[in-house]
Amino acid sequence: MELNQTGSLWSDRENWDRVAAAIDARARHHGAEGHAGTCVLDDPNTTSTSAALACTRATPSVTTVLGLRMRRRIDDLVTENAVNPLERRTLILEGQATYGKTTATMFEVLRRQRRAIAEKGSLLGPYIHMPWLYVEIGAGYGYKDIAEAIEIHAGLVPRSRDTAQAKVAHLRSMLPKLGVEGIVIDDAHNLRSSPEGKTVDGLKNLLTGLPVTLVFIGLNPMSKSALLNGAARGMGSSVQQIARRADLVRADLGASEADQHKAWQQVTASLVGQFHLPDDDVQATLTDTGLLGDVYDVTQGLFGGTYTLLKAAAVSTIRSSGGTYADAIRKGVATTRTAQRTANGAPVHRANMPKNPADAMRAQDAPRSSKTTQRRKSSAP
Repeated sequence: MELNQTGSLWSDRENWDRVAAAIDARARHHGAEGHAGTCVLDDPNTTSTSAALACTRATPSVTTVLGLRMRRRIDDLVTENAVNPLERRTLILEGQATYGKTTATMFEVLRRQRRAIAEKGSLLGPYIHMPWLYVEIGAGYGYKDIAEAIEIHAGLVPRSRDTAQAKVAHLRSMLPKLGVEGIVIDDAHNLRSSPEGKTVDGLKNLLTGLPVTLVFIGLNPMSKSALLNGAARGMGSSVQQIARRADLVRADLGASEADQHKAWQQVTASLVGQFHLPDDDVQATLTDTGLLGDVYDVTQGLFGGTYTLLKAAAVSTIRSSGGTYADAIRKGVATTRTAQRTANGAPVHRANMPKNPADAMRAQDAPRSSKTTQRRKSSAP
């Protein structure tokens, strides 16, 4: 059986290149006079609406406390596993929805991805060099499902008739040929529990059997997930081995509310600064402490909610002929609060807060015609 060779019909590489290029571009600041955005444009001083909207669709490039922590932890983990492959360790990142767990992890993964390709090239013999893989877990995934998902994302032809053990043996043989250093397994809280322990036994086999570093991301508490459930009570040898080899990291890093708020302010300033908006409009927004306090309140300081609200307000400002960015944010805050109060007839708390507060703003950013509606939907990231 052949795998992800340069002539194969399926490869994850193009997607990696696209994402990496977007992030690289946002790391360069053209310093457009009168504009605060770091989005790279052919003409950074342009007043083109379409160009400004392109900036809102680009991947945000921000440095967060969690991102810096994940950089150190992943670096240390990969090094440790290379030195001691027989006692391979893993990292489990847990936190609330939209906290920025995947964003913080993937910026570091993309950095390592680019560095490895720069050092060793895009090809390893006949195979596409794929230093890191990203796998998203669906509801009720088991051991075999994960193994098959890794096969697919590695560009391998999945062998559906294989047992889970055969798939892992195949991956153990093939991943080194692709130069795979690590695998991110997202939404790990979706892992299926099995009373007979087959899922956790299989996960232990992945951890001990694959010659790569595994990073799991999931909603808290991951101690209740199939990955770790029962470890605290001394149940099962497999779950005990996973717990012994795992570094459990909380997305909030145990920070105080004051520290979390300070970090949120820094991230918010960075996010707002990446939109192609007039500099004086951005500065007026960032110095309005009352407005920022309202944003923090309705988003609960979560990265995803903050970003989508600020992004929707930027889109609304760019599309409108008048009005300020601060005004658009106020509308977003107001409509989001209304949506939260009426959701299910009860207040919306942090755990069940809408993942995308921007949804509540769509009435404010209503299209001018059905044709505009269709165009806007097709351009959504």
